[in-house]
Amino acid sequence: MKRSDLDNISETTIQRAVLNELQRHGFWVFRQQVIGRRGIRSCATGEPGLPDLQLPALKAFMEIKHPQNTRGLSIDQQKWRKRAEENGIRVCTIHSVQEAIDAARKWREEDQLLR
Repeated sequence: MKRSDLDNISETTIQRAVLNELQRHGFWVFRQQVIGRRGIRSCATGEPGLPDLQLPALKAFMEIKHPQNTRGLSIDQQKWRKRAEENGIRVCTIHSVQEAIDAARKWREEDQLLR
């Protein structure tokens, strides 16, 4: 994909493509999101730093970043990832559909070796 093509693609578009392709390859995956409202009747789901996608059967999460993102993970994302990894949860940051498929396949293969 050319750099000019990436300029017109949002992180949300990449996230949808990753989700669809992982499902097409037979992975159980769903989108995570942190939703919150401020005020007297506030309600929040998730927690700060929670990655974008969850693959529950693989005990794994994926954070999607645009290929041109140079900022990396936020402080909350770094803290969440550290805590997850300390508890045996797999977490990765991906920038493309292929990276996501490769990571999910690797995790599935690791699980099969442990059985």
